[in-house]
Amino acid sequence: MAKAIEGLFLFSITLLLIYDYFPDMSLQETLPSSVLLLLMFGTVVASFLFKRLREYTVKELFQSQLFMIVYLLFLLAVLKLAGGESTLGISFSHLGVWVVVIISLLQLVILWKKLKREREFQ
Repeated sequence: MAKAIEGLFLFSITLLLIYDYFPDMSLQETLPSSVLLLLMFGTVVASFLFKRLREYTVKELFQSQLFMIVYLLFLLAVLKLAGGESTLGISFSHLGVWVVVIISLLQLVILWKKLKREREFQ
């Protein structure tokens, strides 16, 4: 169930970024961005509820976070190479993007150290 929620979250983020990079796309008439925002909000709430019901291992957290970072950076690169321009400023030249990436990488380093410690004690 958690994988399905993550998948819906990534799907909604992907479409929102596509809408941001290509605002004149006709896809917005089919699926408005407000619906995607509600879907994304619902998946965040659902993930918090499921997180309370299930304990995740450090390895699962590490893999999930690493995948999210790599996927989003790859998506930004593909959208830029496809000729898109962010209307909100979500791009590699924006300082905020790099701050978020650095914070995420620091969290990954902390998780990696915890994972190494767990392996030493086994």
